Amino acid sequence: MMMLAATRGGTADALKAELGKSQPALLAWLTRQMPAMHAKAYRWVAEMEEISEFVGDDAAARALFESAARLYERIATDFSGEQEEIGALSAFVAQATPQAREVEARRNVG
Repeated sequence: MMMLAATRGGTADALKAELGKSQPALLAWLTRQMPAMHAKAYRWVAEMEEISEFVGDDAAARALFESAARLYERIATDFSGEQEEIGALSAFVAQATPQAREVEARRNVG
């Protein structure tokens, strides 16, 4: 969600820079894992819905997992359709990959 929101809001470059500084491991993980996730989004819809039911009376947890289910549903629909959001996510990852590799290389040397 954060990557899509930043892309829509015109702040994707700032988010990539911040992730590179404060969360380099997360940025590296996202650039490696995100491309394979799009096709699997549909699998997570029912999983998130099931977890939302499992949390019982915890309204905040239920809302969180229901929202996650809707996000995965949206990504799955987009993956089999116009791929506008998939394209935005792919562009974010493609632009962040060199930065993530540089950060990982520095971590492995130091």
